[in-house]
Amino acid sequence: MDTPLVDAHCHMTTDPLDPLPVEPGRSAASPGTERVLMSTNPWDWARVQATATSNDSAQPLHRAFGIHPWYAHLFSFGPVSKEEHYRSVLQYPESEEATATALITHTLPPPRDIEEYIAAVDFSSVSAIGEVGLDRSFTLPASGFYQGRDAEGHVPARTRVRVSLAHQQRVFERMCRLAAERALPLSLHAVNAHMPVFEICKRAILHSPSVCLCLHSYTGSTEFLEGQWLHTFSAERVYVSVSRWINFREGSPGRLDIARVPPQCILTETDYVVDGEVRYLDGDIEYLVQQLTPLLRMNSPAETRRLVHANLQRFLSRAE
Repeated sequence: MDTPLVDAHCHMTTDPLDPLPVEPGRSAASPGTERVLMSTNPWDWARVQATATSNDSAQPLHRAFGIHPWYAHLFSFGPVSKEEHYRSVLQYPESEEATATALITHTLPPPRDIEEYIAAVDFSSVSAIGEVGLDRSFTLPASGFYQGRDAEGHVPARTRVRVSLAHQQRVFERMCRLAAERALPLSLHAVNAHMPVFEICKRAILHSPSVCLCLHSYTGSTEFLEGQWLHTFSAERVYVSVSRWINFREGSPGRLDIARVPPQCILTETDYVVDGEVRYLDGDIEYLVQQLTPLLRMNSPAETRRLVHANLQRFLSRAE
């Protein structure tokens, strides 16, 4: 039997009007791929919880719990009014005052207390903390938070309203402490924020040796990976997950020299939603395996598959 492919980072749809799958209990697992299913907000977390982690013919599917920086503004620390909360965590130029007021008054939901949100989780079914991190580039869509395309297939226009970095950092630090408390690995998002993500991880989890880190669709430099992440945390704890559309996009080779990454650190991912039919996604992972084989100096794609699958098992099981 072939070694399973690995999708170390994938998603469910965010749909506030329909938070559960059409068929509750349906698995997003597939016969050929072992997946780690991220959550980023309350709506996709509901879908992740309702999704079966395996079936008779499928590879395992592992659940991850997290708060993505695109949704950090939806969470508060303690009781606070809706107006006070959003005025304190959103940033925008003076010209966007009317837009921000409309978002706060009519569009955004009341904030959820982050500790109450965490307390409701059954961590016996959670394999990782993710997707979590920082994003300096994201601005809120007119819908108040990212939901993909609307019912007509359109992507809502972006505003110039941002979630403050200070609030993102506070939420991210809480997710890191949660990983340390639960001895669970982290799947990290860093966009134009590689140094602050690294500094928070160093402060929050460096001294929790059971916590591994996955740099999801890593876009930092090879020098930063080697000089900061690997130097500080070691290759035993740091994993670099590569995707076709970020790290191997045609005409955009990226800043990462994969040939310099220790082979035991490499994972593969799609970063796609997997609510429906997922087998077509295997082609993207097979493409990654083909590309990685010469870069990692493997003898064959089959050897690369075995390597990446073994890496995933270590990433998920280090705390055991």
